[in-house]
Amino acid sequence: MAKEPTEAQIKTMVTTARQKVLTPGVPATLARAAQNDVMALNSKCVLTAAKYNDAAMTTGGDARKSFDAAEVARDRATLESLFAEEYNFVDPFGVISTRDQTINTILAGNVRKDSFRTTAEALQIHDNGRTIVSTGKFAMEGKAKVRFKTGTVRDKDISGTYHSTHTYVKRDGRLQLASSHLTQDPAADDKVEFVTPKP
Repeated sequence: MAKEPTEAQIKTMVTTARQKVLTPGVPATLARAAQNDVMALNSKCVLTAAKYNDAAMTTGGDARKSFDAAEVARDRATLESLFAEEYNFVDPFGVISTRDQTINTILAGNVRKDSFRTTAEALQIHDNGRTIVSTGKFAMEGKAKVRFKTGTVRDKDISGTYHSTHTYVKRDGRLQLASSHLTQDPAADDKVEFVTPKP
């Protein structure tokens, strides 16, 4: 069986910074509750992902084969409780994945992170905390198993800086992740921006 991720590995993947709240007029108690809910959900997801990430990096294969079926089933149930049924993920290549596809990717350890660090995060809080939108920026080093147009499947270096947008919804008192979108920062020479006209 693969070893558990170390505390040091986990700390590099979970941000310890308090998220900035962008929505005006949100009471401090609601802001803190939203921040804590988002941090708790993200920590559970990252802890599970780190376990399978470590197994995949150790064995070089499908991480699910490193654990017995009952343990994988428990971890799948944990992830299913964190992701809403309608969850969809738009990855940096423009591919849209469902909840089940995303969970399978996590459990297989197909995204293998050597390091991960959140550098910025801000929250928009709506409908009394029932909808939360998180925008952030993170840096990572690692590889992902990808399929090229030719049909060939192999590892690709995906190290870089990314911008993320996550939407969370609260149902029956429980926060779940409803959608995610990642965009990779282009190289410095390729950066452009829309021209904003003056009023």
